[in-house]
Amino acid sequence: MAGLTIRGARKDYGRTRVLHEIDVDVADGEFLVLVGPSGCGKSTLLNMIAGLETITEGSILIDDVVVDKLDPADRDIAMVFQSYALYPTMTVAKNIAFGLEMRGVAKPERAAAVDRVAKLLQIEPLLDRKPAQLSGGQRQRVAMGRALVRDPKIFLFDEPLSNLDAKLRVEMRTEIKKLHARLGTTIVYVTHDQIEAMTMATRIAVMNGGYLQQLGTPKQIYDRPANVFVATFMGSPPMNLLPATVRGSGEQAHLEVALGPDGVGGATARTPLPPNVAPDQVRDGRAVLLGLRPEWFSEGATPPPGPVWSFSHPVEVTEPTGPDVMALLSFGEAGITEHGNGELTVRLDADHAARPGDVLQLHADLAKASLFDAESGQSLLLATAGAAPGPDGGEAAHDTATAA
Repeated sequence: MAGLTIRGARKDYGRTRVLHEIDVDVADGEFLVLVGPSGCGKSTLLNMIAGLETITEGSILIDDVVVDKLDPADRDIAMVFQSYALYPTMTVAKNIAFGLEMRGVAKPERAAAVDRVAKLLQIEPLLDRKPAQLSGGQRQRVAMGRALVRDPKIFLFDEPLSNLDAKLRVEMRTEIKKLHARLGTTIVYVTHDQIEAMTMATRIAVMNGGYLQQLGTPKQIYDRPANVFVATFMGSPPMNLLPATVRGSGEQAHLEVALGPDGVGGATARTPLPPNVAPDQVRDGRAVLLGLRPEWFSEGATPPPGPVWSFSHPVEVTEPTGPDVMALLSFGEAGITEHGNGELTVRLDADHAARPGDVLQLHADLAKASLFDAESGQSLLLATAGAAPGPDGGEAAHDTATAA
């Protein structure tokens, strides 16, 4: 096992910069997921770690050894690809053992290694089959076995589940997580699926446009997004972003939230500031976005304890999902921004009888709320530590430690 250090990693293709000064430390035994939309640079970064892409500037260290100039074969890493890349004419056992054979490992040692990996992945009955006789999930297990048999310092996974159907993806997520728990080996895993990232990672690196937007635990990423991109990319449904304006200053400061013409009580509503907003970020007239996850609302006549924003609003659409009901509330043109479509999504209990037209009495938990600058999209909450320059000159945060 080994740790991984990425320092100021940059990648240029001619005059086009696709990665901008990436800094990441991956601890020994950690499961880091690189997540982001297509074209964000996550696979390029993984290929630079593997040695399949050269690094334009910066350094990559594995087990405290600089590997920038080393060939992939000399980095002691193993990579699992999206395409499986199995040899169709070889049996499963031969596919798994092929890399060891090329390294001159003796046949008895190869056989023992194959048996060990087959038991670990529960594919013993498949060893004599060829890839064409396997399901997608079985092929992915074989591809993982070929990587595991080498006992490398670091495993690299490049969107390994994207070719599987939804049910198999869930099963394989669990298998990979179990595998990591048993082996304790360092894993760097690339995906565009934020559910995969949230369920598998010990830490997540969210990327966009070649920039590292935020690095932190799944809870930090979800509860305290560093900017609007992270807030809306991570989470399904995404975080609600409500346009608002800061009114007053000091202890008298509050938010004026645009509810739209259909809101009970008028076109705007007054709400306290979230309690963890940095004091130096509060100034009268500042345009902001109030961030609230759909599950951070409760409904009923009596507000819960703690700092809350209570308001009434009619339901436009309901979407039963089985375990819960999604209620969509329209804020009209007043709520439309480049980051939102003027709708608020609220997660209700599965047996809630809300129908279109019903007026809900809602209470938003402000202790969990986020607040973003409307222009830069950066978080205005306290103590976003380890920040790095973002594409707009703002900051893209690393490990987030927010003071409540």
